[in-house]
Amino acid sequence: MKKSAALLVLALAASCTGDPVAPAGSAATGVPGAAEPVHVASPAELPAELPRFIPDDGWKTVAPSKGMRLHQYEVPGAAGAGSGAGEVVVAAWPQGVGGLEANLSRWIRQSGMSLSVEQLSSEQLSRRSVRGFEVSILRLEGASDAGDAASGAHGAAGQPLTVAYIEKPGYPGVWTVKLTGPIEAIQAQGAAFDAFLDRL
Repeated sequence: MKKSAALLVLALAASCTGDPVAPAGSAATGVPGAAEPVHVASPAELPAELPRFIPDDGWKTVAPSKGMRLHQYEVPGAAGAGSGAGEVVVAAWPQGVGGLEANLSRWIRQSGMSLSVEQLSSEQLSRRSVRGFEVSILRLEGASDAGDAASGAHGAAGQPLTVAYIEKPGYPGVWTVKLTGPIEAIQAQGAAFDAFLDRL
């Protein structure tokens, strides 16, 4: 196996958040022993064909709360650190997670909004290309406890979130980057989240 391919498997196997759809007939990562501690290469160590996850200066790196997460950060809310903080989780999926549309549908359900993927606006779903990586970004404010008339939610509370689905042509694996927390924190971190993806 070439060095770059081996590093790809290492980077992918080091993480998962436990919430994307696992591929049929495999474990969440598809790599034996992936839940054990694994050295995660720094950006300088990674070959050009792998993504580089370089956090914003205002993000606090914390130990991943689940054994298969790759990176986890606490991010400040609208009023600064300690005020309505949010969380960013980076995960890697060596064998994919059911495809983009299936994950978009699942994230929409998490938000409590009654939308189909086809109904997403350009503000809610955007795409960009960064260093050969195809990045799809979903931004949802979530439904309130009383329901969100604009989205068609029926009285179900939902989770506001911003999440990126990252693919690279020729690689079977994907990466996800998920920002969750109070809507104020998600809105406050919008530009930092985009910059994080631009540094891939």
